[in-house]
Amino acid sequence: LEQTAENMEALQRTLSRVDQMARSVPLHAPESAPHAAEWDGMTVESWARSHIHTEGARSLFDIAVAAIFAAEPSELSLLYFLQYIHAGGGVMKLSTIHNGAQETRLVEGFQQVSVRLAESPPLAGSVQLNEPVTAVAQDDRGVRVTTARASYRAQHCIVAIPPTLCNRIDFQPALPAARIALQSRMPMGSVCKCIAVYPRPFWKERGFSGEAVSDRGPIRAVFDDSPHPGSKSGHGALIGFMLGDHLRQQGERDAALRRQDVLGAFARFFGDDALHPIDYIEKNWTAEPWSAGCYTGIMPPATLTRFGQALRAPIGRIHFAGTETATHWTGYMDGALESGGRAADEILARLAAR
Repeated sequence: LEQTAENMEALQRTLSRVDQMARSVPLHAPESAPHAAEWDGMTVESWARSHIHTEGARSLFDIAVAAIFAAEPSELSLLYFLQYIHAGGGVMKLSTIHNGAQETRLVEGFQQVSVRLAESPPLAGSVQLNEPVTAVAQDDRGVRVTTARASYRAQHCIVAIPPTLCNRIDFQPALPAARIALQSRMPMGSVCKCIAVYPRPFWKERGFSGEAVSDRGPIRAVFDDSPHPGSKSGHGALIGFMLGDHLRQQGERDAALRRQDVLGAFARFFGDDALHPIDYIEKNWTAEPWSAGCYTGIMPPATLTRFGQALRAPIGRIHFAGTETATHWTGYMDGALESGGRAADEILARLAAR
C-alpha cells in the first residue's frame, strides 16, 4: 500500500465521518436512526465508492472493514456497519491494540475462562458437553431441550449460539416468521487464522512490531502472537488473517501451497526468516460445524430495519443471548457477557413477577 499524505488524509477524514455517522445510530434501536432506511438499503462498499475519492484510502478502508468483520464491504449493510462501529467505540478503537479491541490476551487462552467456570461451584458437574441440541419445545409448563443423548426440562431456556446456527434446531412450536427470516439472513464472517512459530521473534530485532496490513496476497492483517513477556519460552509467533474473499479464494487450494503463500506474505513483511518456522498451524473457522465461521453473525442490506427487532426479543420461554445480541462491544467477548447478563435479567424479572 502506498501511504501518501493524500491517502492518509483522505482515510482520516473517512474514519472521522464514519464515527460521526455511527454515533447517530441508537444502540438499542438502530432501526430508528434518522437515515436508517437509506443506510440499510446500501452496502458499505457502495457508500465508500461514493465518498472515498483516492484509491489508496479506499484500499486501507476496505482492509479495516475486512479485519473487523471478516467480511467484504460489499457484504455489509451500511446501517449494520455503523451500529457495530458505535457499539465498539469507533473504527480506531476496534482496529488498534493499545486501548483497543485487540489489547488483551489471557496467558492460558480465553478457553480457560469457560473451563474454570465449568469447574467452579455451583456449575461443577452440571455442565453437559458433547451434546448438540437438536430440539427445543415449550409449553405452558416450561421448556424441554433435547439432545442426541438426553432431554432436559427447565422453566426457561437461553439460546446463546449464532443466529444462523439456530436454523439447525427444531423449535416447537415454530419460531415466528421474523425470527426465522433473521436467522436465514445472518451468515457468519469468513476467517482463517494462520500462526507461524519461530525460534525467536526476529522481527523485533529489526525494529518491527509484528503488525502489518496488505491489500494483496492471501493475508490482509498480521499481529505479533508471541508468548507473553513473562513466559519462559523465547519463541516468537506471527498470526495472519485470511479474510472474506481472500479466504474463499485460498480455501480450496492444496494445504502445502496455501502455507507457502502465507509464509511468503510474512517474508514480504518481515524478511526471509519468516519462511522457516518451526511450527505452522491453521484454523479455518468456516469449516467448523459449531460456529460456521467467525467472528460473528453479519447483516447484509435490508436485514436490520426489517428483522432486527427479532434479534433480542424473547419468544415465550425462550430467550436469546450471544455477542450478536449485544448493544456494546457487539461481536466481542465483552458483548457476549453483556448479553448473558441481559438474558438472565429477563428471566429473573419474569420469575419475580409470578
